[in-house]
Amino acid sequence: MNTSPGSVASGAASSGAAGSAVVVMVWVLSLFHIPLPSDVAAALVMLIAPMVHLLISRRSGHARSATPSSTEAVAPKAATP
Repeated sequence: MNTSPGSVASGAASSGAAGSAVVVMVWVLSLFHIPLPSDVAAALVMLIAPMVHLLISRRSGHARSATPSSTEAVAPKAATP
């Protein structure tokens, strides 16, 4: 699992992408005067997010594992005066 400070978990990325897609979908429907209740929009995010997550994980080339890394952690050396 990539836990470096600059990385974004694929689950968070898929939720953000799904949320953005639904916002655009709601906006387009509002242009045609079709109201979409917030409950339906939230349900659409929950339906789209797993599909986006699958696309992200397949595009990265490998499935991400939740198991910890087997590499040994190295403690930083203390500064000497």
